[in-house]
Amino acid sequence: MKQHIKKILKFIFRSKYGNVKFHLVKVRNKIQKVTANLYRKYQQLKSYNLRLLPGNYKPLVSMIMTVYNRENYIREAIQSVLDQTYDNFELIIINDGSTDGTEAVVKNFADPRIKYYEKPNTGQLDTFLEASKLVTGEFIARVDSDDYIDKTFIEKFMAKMLSADYDFGYCGLYEIDEKSNIIKAVSYKEFKNYKELIKEVFYAGSTLIPDVSFWKREYFDKYVVSNYIVHNAPFYIDNVRTAKYFFINEPLYFYRLHQQNYASNLNNLKVVLSGILKTLIIIAKNYSYNEFLNLKTDNHSLAITEIARNFYHIGNKFTEGQFGNYKFSLQDNLFVPFFREALELLKIVPENKIANELISKINSYQPDQWPKQEVNQVNKVLIVSQHDPQDGKVVGGKHVHIHLLREGLKVNGVETFLVTYSNENIDFEKVEEEIKKYSSIGIKELRKSQSISFLYTHIAYSLFLREKVINYLRGNFVDCINCHDVLSTNAVLGAFEMLNLNHIPVITTLHGYFTFESHDYEGIKDIDEVYNFFLEYERYAYRNSDSIITVDSRIKSYVEEHQRVVKAIPNAIDHLRFIPVEERVVTQFREELGFKTPKVVLIPRRMYPKNGVMVAAQAAHCLVRKGFEDFIMVFLGDGIEREKVEKFLAANKLNKFVRIEGDVPHNVVDKYFKASQVVLVPSVPSNNVEEATSLAALEGMACGKVTIATGIGGLKEVIAHEENGFLVEPNNPEQIAEVLVKIFSDSELRLKIGQNAVEYITANHSYTAHAREFRNFFSQTGKAGKV
Repeated sequence: MKQHIKKILKFIFRSKYGNVKFHLVKVRNKIQKVTANLYRKYQQLKSYNLRLLPGNYKPLVSMIMTVYNRENYIREAIQSVLDQTYDNFELIIINDGSTDGTEAVVKNFADPRIKYYEKPNTGQLDTFLEASKLVTGEFIARVDSDDYIDKTFIEKFMAKMLSADYDFGYCGLYEIDEKSNIIKAVSYKEFKNYKELIKEVFYAGSTLIPDVSFWKREYFDKYVVSNYIVHNAPFYIDNVRTAKYFFINEPLYFYRLHQQNYASNLNNLKVVLSGILKTLIIIAKNYSYNEFLNLKTDNHSLAITEIARNFYHIGNKFTEGQFGNYKFSLQDNLFVPFFREALELLKIVPENKIANELISKINSYQPDQWPKQEVNQVNKVLIVSQHDPQDGKVVGGKHVHIHLLREGLKVNGVETFLVTYSNENIDFEKVEEEIKKYSSIGIKELRKSQSISFLYTHIAYSLFLREKVINYLRGNFVDCINCHDVLSTNAVLGAFEMLNLNHIPVITTLHGYFTFESHDYEGIKDIDEVYNFFLEYERYAYRNSDSIITVDSRIKSYVEEHQRVVKAIPNAIDHLRFIPVEERVVTQFREELGFKTPKVVLIPRRMYPKNGVMVAAQAAHCLVRKGFEDFIMVFLGDGIEREKVEKFLAANKLNKFVRIEGDVPHNVVDKYFKASQVVLVPSVPSNNVEEATSLAALEGMACGKVTIATGIGGLKEVIAHEENGFLVEPNNPEQIAEVLVKIFSDSELRLKIGQNAVEYITANHSYTAHAREFRNFFSQTGKAGKV
């Protein structure tokens, strides 16, 4: 805490251009950030599993066995599980459409711990995925139906698992022949650290911890399912930095070698090689170069060349030879995906001897005759934003958008990494140098503006972001970069300039109008030189982005003269959290929040001119003048209009009808929506700004509430008047009051509008479908770039 306070004080006293209000805002933001960090630490501590286990405590272990045509071996596999010295287990067997006598062998066992299922044949990994949905144990292990395990297998693993909070463990094994004779013992390595493991996996091209391991349930659900079962990559490949694991240096697993092993035909071998390729790519994208390369330098070009050489080296092993029981040849084209990755990498490094030799070797395999490649999907995105969404806890549409986008992309198989601003001391010389890049307006002219502190601060934000982007790109791969404001876009473009990069697509997402909104929020005080500077600064970002996503059609029209590739993708909401609830739950929430009437009008708007909060207060006055006094109007949000609203309420004796709650964290705000009867979004045109696709409006509709909004900007694109909500004229409190009276007095109308709203949101604004649109647009913007 002392360090944070020192930073705050340094920031205040070192600033050369600030004003009191500016400093106070920065202090408030810093304190909020410290508080949020402390809260996060508290939640982490709360979530730790600190249970005390009695001496005879035996958690349930789920043993998974998938089987396809293994009648000759499965009896021994099952018996090895039933003979375990640790007896609290379930054995889940799924028959993947066997056509031999496998079913009869399994049904000869009468042990109640066996749970047997059958399904049509779809393959080993798909069957393993089905089995993963059936487990009920706290720990999970797998036994292949042609292998078997030592009778102490579970006992020894559980002894280690319960001795500390381990995520997984692995052991040595025996290779055995078809008649169960031991061929040799195989002892795996106990890795000293994750760097050693990742480096060896990268150069070997395959897993060095056996796929047959022993997992804690939480770890299995989070990583084994997605990494190993779905993507056929090592389960630890992207989490080994933090995973806690152990090695039992003893052969407890018996692995059978025979003619029908998995890699015994071309199709299965292709699945194996696809997993190897994914493994190499995941390492290259998730770890910095010094974590997996045998280089004693951080030279960018050398690192890229070395990665390309490894892709070539692994691919070269599969030009001709034998893998398992399958003999492959050049015509099988198994090497092609590896060589293709190497060529793509070599395109982006300056010419050098090693690169030229590699290109020459690869070209000898006649790339023009290779099979056509499927279009690459983006699978790792760097998101850059001036604002930190703090896992969805922070108020504001942009913050919520970024949080939900990351969650939705994750569901759609895309990894994201976030670069955002954190408070630092401003270097005014660097800021002034940066300002010169974007405008012909001189520094002396700019200093005359009342908005000079805003200018210096925001250019400093961009410089801080640029340094963070540079640090990230120096050590990581990324398919594209998604910037969420013009400061971030120009930070990324500056980073490209310094790193001499130009091959990574940059997609800017626009949530509004930077200069106009900064003026509306009184950051830019006058239409002067600073205002004109930021108009130029904006246009630079638009012109130099590869493409732009806007959250409504009006913003799309605003930027189309500067950038030809623009797509409007309306906002989305958390459709799993903002949902209709039963009336008893609504009543409970109203009681918790202290609302004495069911006629609750919610205005979830920050108090800035464009949000029209004064119009809402005036609508409350209109209701009272009409003799309607059974209602409560609740404002959620803070801002420069608050004092003005409070004075109006006091002057007109409206305080008993209105509550101003201030900023409410977004992760708890849904309770207010569910407790309300009406959601009001009274936005007004202000300083060239019109409301985009308001998240508050969408969230209200998703909860089945009647939503009233002004018919401007993105609001009129989502609300159909008197079908799924109501549209009113801007600055018309009388009209709002009339609609409120109508809604309050007609329960059937409320029900109909609410149901239509929920149907509309479900069909058009779920965050998972929204993220899928983003992913597809990212993929279309340019071929996946690699750093």
